Amino acid sequence: MLQTRSVHTPATRRDGLRILVARFRGRGLPADRYDVWMPSLGPSERLLRSFLDGKTDWRSFAKRYREQLFAPASIDGENKTIKNHGQKSTLRLLKHLSEVGNVTLLCHCHEDVKQCHRHLLEAALRSKSLAVGFVVLARRAGRAELAWIASGLFAAGVLYPLMGWSTHGVGGMPVEWGGVALFGILAGLGVAVSAWFLMLGWGLHAFWDLLLPWVADTAYVPPWYAAACLGFDLVVAAAMAVRAWRGAPDLAGPAGAH
Repeated sequence: MLQTRSVHTPATRRDGLRILVARFRGRGLPADRYDVWMPSLGPSERLLRSFLDGKTDWRSFAKRYREQLFAPASIDGENKTIKNHGQKSTLRLLKHLSEVGNVTLLCHCHEDVKQCHRHLLEAALRSKSLAVGFVVLARRAGRAELAWIASGLFAAGVLYPLMGWSTHGVGGMPVEWGGVALFGILAGLGVAVSAWFLMLGWGLHAFWDLLLPWVADTAYVPPWYAAACLGFDLVVAAAMAVRAWRGAPDLAGPAGAH
């Protein structure tokens, strides 16, 4: 089980592995408040200070923090095949640990503070678990697997205009509706022509999560949503890529041919 708490809240037996994910350990903080300190999972010092000083708003902070989690390091230039992709492997480990036991992400913010990066980190980790469940259910659907994956892709495109409907209206989101059309087309091609279009669609939707705040007014989107959606998209796209690489017959040609 995965949860978040303030590092200043007394520990309980249900906390399990307590991980301090703050950039700074905190002067005078007793060592028994946490089991391990992972500053690499906190925002950069520059970003943190900019947010605390009021120079960066929460939405911009959340976007930049998500980018930092997966930002490539200089060492990736020496790896042609398997790259680190920022904290990707670390997040994978935390996700696994939370599935086999309790994991608590800690920060210095008080319990009732909503604008804390630990909530963004939790959302990113939970999205991966949901994506794995989605892929497993799709596999169990048998011949309807591709239709399941395609429906999910179309739904992912529709969610943005649905969230902004009340504040922007139908005609106030041309970019979002363009995304609905794009992912709807890719979903249809994935079922009617080749499942490779579905893999492409989920990969593009991950890029869409990062691009949309730059080209449209997405104030209606909760800060945690983009992180969760990005993780979900990448897991589904990766799962389909692995199946294709292994030569799964239903990814080799038109969906109706299997």
